[in-house]
Amino acid sequence: MSQEVFAKVKSLLKSLEKENVSGESDRIFILLAELLSLLNNNKDSQTVEQQSSKYANFGPILSYINQNYNKITKIEDIAKSFYMSKYYLCHRFKEATGLTVIQYLNNIKIQHACNLLINTNLTILEIGNECGFNSSMYFCKIFKQTVFMTPREFRKKAR
Repeated sequence: MSQEVFAKVKSLLKSLEKENVSGESDRIFILLAELLSLLNNNKDSQTVEQQSSKYANFGPILSYINQNYNKITKIEDIAKSFYMSKYYLCHRFKEATGLTVIQYLNNIKIQHACNLLINTNLTILEIGNECGFNSSMYFCKIFKQTVFMTPREFRKKAR
């Protein structure tokens, strides 16, 4: 890793450390996406400046996902909002972040679910619905894949 890339990673990590995790800000997600993009693309021979300009338009897409995570039912919803095809969005998103759109969206949903499990008395079914999961079984499956425990176990350990 070049000194320039290392310095950028260090700067992003310091910025992340200063962010309020429990806040409503989308900045933490944008910083994480930028960090993922930087690390993912470091294996290429491009300079950091070329990489940054190549993926500069993903900030609004990430912000849109972070703000509408519980309303997005299909990738097409995102693609239409940015006047691009589903396939182009998926390809460029994976290239920019190292994650698929669904992986990123589910990670956002699970982060919000964790917050609700800790800070509310909503049922697990209500939390799944609140976070945009249409099925409680799917919510529990994705939650367990991501957090390595069920929502009930997570709530029990967090309290």
